[in-house]
This record gives sequence, structure tokens and C-alpha cells, in this order.
Amino acid sequence: NKIIVLSPLTINYLFKEYNYKKENILLLPNGINDNFIIPIEQKINNTINITYLGGIDRVHGLEFLVDLASNLKNERIIFNIYGDGKERKNLENIIKNKNINNIEFKGSVPKVNVPIVLSQANLLFVSTSNVLYGSENKLYEYMATGKPIIVATTSEHNNPIKDINCGISLDRADVNKAAKNLMDFIENNKNNLSEIGIRGQNYVKENRRMCLLGDKLEMLCKELNSNA
Repeated sequence: NKIIVLSPLTINYLFKEYNYKKENILLLPNGINDNFIIPIEQKINNTINITYLGGIDRVHGLEFLVDLASNLKNERIIFNIYGDGKERKNLENIIKNKNINNIEFKGSVPKVNVPIVLSQANLLFVSTSNVLYGSENKLYEYMATGKPIIVATTSEHNNPIKDINCGISLDRADVNKAAKNLMDFIENNKNNLSEIGIRGQNYVKENRRMCLLGDKLEMLCKELNSNA
């Protein structure tokens, strides 16, 4: 009777491939629980802490992060990677062979501790490779903590950063340009990172809390019951 999808691209796909009516499809992206929305605290020390937290698998394309770190190894930036996955060993070998010294693997984190870990970073890193469908759940968890977001993805619907003005988008096709753009962003905004981050947090509060998404699902169920 109805279909729920995570990605806006799926709506057109179902319409074109199966002639499924768009009005019978509910877009319900990933959201966040309120425990991710925490007070914002932004402290800039001598070193900028950029954190990635999530799966270390091919789908996330973290080789881009490694190349980015290699370009910035003479800068005061440390990349922290929390999580685990099939690609971790491969990335560790690349880092060792290239003598990259500004990436630290921190291991997995219990879900309950994720907001605390994210809040300790200065900026948060979102990375996906050639993935078009789906909803990047960590994106909204990141934004909820009020930190500026660095996005490196080919999927535009998982990249609302420009519209919200809560971070920077990097071009995965040109890591040298991406490294320069990231450094420029940090230097130009080092005194207002909290202001940038809070825009993302406000967006999540107004659009991606589970209670709000639950209301949309409830409306769908009521519609189904009324038509039964």
C-alpha cells in the first residue's frame, strides 16, 4: 500500500522502473535520538582534531581521508578514526608505507559513548565513495553535536552542508585541492567554529529528531487505516 524510503533518489527510481506512484512513497531519512544533542563546547588548542566515527569499509572510501592526511601531515592537524571494519588493515598498511604520522586509529566505541567522543573533536568527517542510495545516518549524529562538518561524498542528498552553511564540502576527485580548501576553511573560521556548528545542530533539532520522524510515520499509518 505504501513504501518508506531513506533516499530521495529511490522515489524516482521506483516511479521510473516500476511505475509506483510518488504520492504513495514516504521519504523518512535517518534521524537522531535526543541524547546526541549536547551543549556545544569548542576549544581550539595547538592541534586541530578532526574525527571520523563509523565503519571502516570500502563503501566509506576512507582512502580519501588517508590521502588528505598525507597532504596535511606538515600542518597542525590530527585525524582520529573511531570504528572498525574490513578495510582497517589495508589503510594501516598504506599509512605505514607512506609514513603518515597524523592519523590515529582509536578502535570501536559503544553507541552510548558516541556523543561524548564526537563532542571532543573540532571538526567531524563524513566520507562515502560511489554510493548514491541510502541515508547517511552518521551525518545527522555529527550535526547534532554542534561541530562543523567536513563532507566528502558523491551523493548530493547526503550533503546538505552548503544549504545549511554548517561546514565544508570536499571534492573527492582532487585531493590536493581538497587539502588546500580545508586548510583555508579552518584558517578563515577558527574563531567562529561554534557558530558554524550550531547551524547544523539547529537543523537537526528542527528536522531530524526521531520524535519528528515518528510523527510522519504515525500520519502515514493513520492514512492507511482511514483508507482500509
